[in-house]
Parts: sequence; C-alpha cells; structure tokens
Amino acid sequence: MKYDSIYFRSLLAIAIPVVLQNLVGALLNMVDNVMVGGLGETAMAAVGIANQIFFIFTIVLFGLTSGLSVYIAQFWGSKMTSEIRKTIALGTVLCLAFSLTFAAVAMSVPHVLIGIFTNDAQVIELGSKYLFIVALGYPLTAVSMVYSVGMRSTENAVFPLFSSVISLLGNTLLNYLLIYGKAGFPELGVRGAAIATVAARSLEFAMIIAIVYIKKLAVAFRHEDFRNIGKTFVRSIFKLALPVTLNESLWVLGVSVFSAVYGRMGTSELAAYNIVSTLERLSFVAILGLGNACAVLVGKQIGEKNREKAFDYSLRSIIIAPVMGLFITGILLLIRYPVVSLYDISETVRNYALSLIVMTALAAPFKALNYTNFIGVLRAGGDTGFVLVIDVGPLLLVAVPLAVFTGLYMGFPLPYVYAVVLSEELIKTISGLFRFFSRKWMNDVTVSVGDADVVEAVADLR
Repeated sequence: MKYDSIYFRSLLAIAIPVVLQNLVGALLNMVDNVMVGGLGETAMAAVGIANQIFFIFTIVLFGLTSGLSVYIAQFWGSKMTSEIRKTIALGTVLCLAFSLTFAAVAMSVPHVLIGIFTNDAQVIELGSKYLFIVALGYPLTAVSMVYSVGMRSTENAVFPLFSSVISLLGNTLLNYLLIYGKAGFPELGVRGAAIATVAARSLEFAMIIAIVYIKKLAVAFRHEDFRNIGKTFVRSIFKLALPVTLNESLWVLGVSVFSAVYGRMGTSELAAYNIVSTLERLSFVAILGLGNACAVLVGKQIGEKNREKAFDYSLRSIIIAPVMGLFITGILLLIRYPVVSLYDISETVRNYALSLIVMTALAAPFKALNYTNFIGVLRAGGDTGFVLVIDVGPLLLVAVPLAVFTGLYMGFPLPYVYAVVLSEELIKTISGLFRFFSRKWMNDVTVSVGDADVVEAVADLR
C-alpha cells in the first residue's frame, strides 16, 4: 500500500476539526462533572444520570443524522447540491420534531426518568431539577447537530468546531458563576449548572445558523427546498436512515441498561461509572474524528463512482484505527491516577474508577477498529442494515443479559460486571472484518433518489 498524500491531507482536514469539536464536547461534560463534583457524590451522581438521558437523546439524533450524512457525502461527491439542501431540510424537520417530543417528556416526568437509573431519593430530587432545565435546550441541540453533520459531510468541519469552542468557554464561565454564586451571581448548585448548559447550547445554535447563512454554505436550505421534497426522495432517505436510527436507539437502550444496573448496584458504583464514561468519551475523540472523516471520504469516492479508491481509503483507515487505539491504551494507563484525583470522592469510588479505566484502556484497540469500520466504512457505503445486526446483536444478546445476571442477580463487584460488558467488542471485531473484506457494503445511494429527483439534480449540475 503506497503512501497517498491526498488521502492523508483530506483525512486530517476533516478529522482534526472533528476531533477538536468532540474534545470540546467531552470537556464540556467533564467540566460539569468536576464542578458539580465539588457539591458531593450525590450531586455528581444526579447530574451524571441527567447527562445519561441527554446522551440517549443525542445518540438517537446521531442515528438520524448519520443516515442523512451518508446521502450528503455521496451527493457532495456527485455535486448534487440541491439534494444536499433537501436532505438538510428534511433532517431539520425530523430532528426538531423528535427533540420537542423528548423535551416535553423530560420536563413532564423528570422524576420518572431519573428513577429508572437509581432508587436514591436525593439523587432523584437533584437530578430532576437539573433535567427539567436542561431539556429546554434539546431542540437547539437537535438543529445544531443537523447543520454540523451537514457541514462536516461537505468538508466544512472547521465551522462547527469554532462554535463548540465558544460554547465550552461560555459554559465553563457560567458554571463557575452560577454553581457557587461567584461575582454577585446567586448560588444555584445543580440548577446553576443546568442554566449554564442551556445558555451554552443557545450560543452554539446561534453561531452555527449565522455561519451557515452568512457564508451561504451548501447546507443552507431555503423555503422552496421543502416544496421540492418528493415522496420518492423521502422514501429513499428513510430506507437508509431508519436502520441507522434504530441501530443507535437500540444501542443506547442497551448502554442505558448498563447505567441502570450500576445505579441499582449502588451510588458509589454509578459515580465511578460516570467518571470513567466521561473519561472514555474524552480519550476516544481521535477515533470519532477518524471514523467521521473516513465516512466523508469514502462516501465522496462512492458518489464519484471510484469504488477501488473508496476501498483503498477504507482499508487505510481500518489499519490506522487499532494503532490509534493502542496509543489511547497507553495514555489512559498513564493518566488514570491524576484524573481520578480531580474528583472529591470516597476511597471505594476511587478504586472502582481506577479498575474500570484499566479495562477501558485494554479494550481501546478493539473499540477503535469497530467504530471506524461500522461508522466510517460500512455505513458510508450504505450498508446500514448489516451494521444494525452486527452492532446491536452482541450488545442485546450477550452484554446486556450478562450485565443484569452478574450485577443484579449474582451480586458481583463492579469491575467484574464491567469486564463482562466489554466482551461484546471481540464479537463485533470478527464479524465486522468479515463484512469489510467481502466488499458487499459498497452501495451508491445517489441512484435511489428517484427519476424526478435525478432530473432535478442533473438540472442543478448545469
């Protein structure tokens, strides 16, 4: 395999902004956890559960937008700009409708949602106060995500990064002022953290919308784009996007079961898991960047009808991923003690967290390979149905039952339960690589937009 400067330049041009944006997002969650951690383990567990609910929300959104991004990247390669605008318009409507519904449920029954993950009355009370406020920002987050995914898929990844950095800075400052009542602001505790988060999301939304329409980017849909969305187009989009949305929804359901299991094992177990899950998201930002960049490059090459180059780019990324995973392993092992020392926690939580970090580190190469293969390669080729099976199957049929059995029925300690959960990654690695080398995942989805939409796309090219 020869060195390809175009591949690496293109990969880095997309991956670096995505890495930095995901790093900012992970830091935002970590800032919340560390600052709220100063209020005690109960407050940290409460905010951690509320953030788990937000995580569920964003993962479903990720499913919706990932399905759309497959089309956007291939339309970008085929220079079908009108199709890109229609896809963004349709995605905005779908994600906004979902976010409004989700927010309404979260604000109506916050105690019920928090109570799924814990039976600690204090945690439920604090978490409900936080969730009720944070839910106000869900619709803004949904629209921001649609545009951000659209910009990345059309090789404009720097703009979402810029807005995320400003959002992080705003959130950190407001956290300091509102949680502890500094500089004349009221001391609001967990409610202050929630208000700061909503304000930061609002700022991010305003900046993204301004950038898109001032710069007149390819994702800047207009009112008439809604009228041009035909039934054939909608059916084609849904055919691909629904398996991805179902995939992410079932995946986050499984992950949420893990949180519920840890929460019912004890508040200490849940607090340790929240620390480790935040650190894991922070350490895996490079893999998220690689996977997303790979998806754009592969999708673009398929849209340009360069199937061999699409496979070559995919193979390069598949090789790079586990190597990056090994670096993550080393980093996690090196920083585990300093990171855990940032939290004001008991010795029990500390020991649990350290053990879980070691296991997360050892699993990193497998997780890196699987994410890049599933998200960056197979989905980019439109193979969303197969990814649904090999991603969710091991989770729901192996990891979830074992977690419930060992954690709640057998009463095993947290590290043993966590190790069982990680066993699914090896199954995914083997099945995913078989699918990759079969090349059956490469599909040109741009041909499925229907005759009427193709005519419109050709007219747009002229």
